[in-house]
Amino acid sequence: MKNLCLFMIGGSLASFIDVVSYRMVKKENFIKGRSYCESCHHQLFWFDLLPVFSYFLLLGRCRYCHQRIAVSHPLVEVIGGGIMIKTVFCFGWSFKMIVTAGVCFVLLLIALNDWKTMEIDVILIVAVLAGALLLRKNDLNWHVFVGDMGSVSVFMILMNIFIASSFGMGDIELMAVSGILLGWQLNILAMMIAIMTAGIYGGYLLIIKKVSRDRRIPFAPFLVLGILMMLFYGEKVLLCYLLPR
Repeated sequence: MKNLCLFMIGGSLASFIDVVSYRMVKKENFIKGRSYCESCHHQLFWFDLLPVFSYFLLLGRCRYCHQRIAVSHPLVEVIGGGIMIKTVFCFGWSFKMIVTAGVCFVLLLIALNDWKTMEIDVILIVAVLAGALLLRKNDLNWHVFVGDMGSVSVFMILMNIFIASSFGMGDIELMAVSGILLGWQLNILAMMIAIMTAGIYGGYLLIIKKVSRDRRIPFAPFLVLGILMMLFYGEKVLLCYLLPR
């Protein structure tokens, strides 16, 4: 029952993040105004917005115009529910849990925006930076932070010098801030996960001839995946490497 409540809270927050992303892309005000169907623009009510459950109860279609609802919406809600359960499980109900959950949901918004526009709003990078500094407020060593920030971003900048437009500036800024959030070791692992998963996805698109070889794909969603995995499982991964065999 506890996990279900946490899932519903996280799913509701993720649903709001989904709306924010949609309206940011459309240049609409995401603070004012009720949620509406993307197809018929009919106003939605609370019983249309239950995370995940409403999608299945409505058989994946709008109650009013019967157009299909994108499967990405319940998927985002599942991710949000998982984030909430995991943060509470790892940190309990604490200040660290609240900040970590906030950072995770901002990262989710970054991933959604980049997936749709291949752009990352700098204000979102600043929000992640603020959260990272709060999480490391007892370890404010700026000399260490410089190394953490450069652990991956310097490599990305060098790649851009040798191969033009290898990485977007938003991706570089995200990984610089992620260095503070994770530390240099976990940041490198997060980048490795991003490269591997993006490579698999890009290879799949090439096989089904969905994109050409010179077509760019959004990279931030894969970076966010790597960051989240290292945020929750990074210490365990490092312990596996550090433990004597």
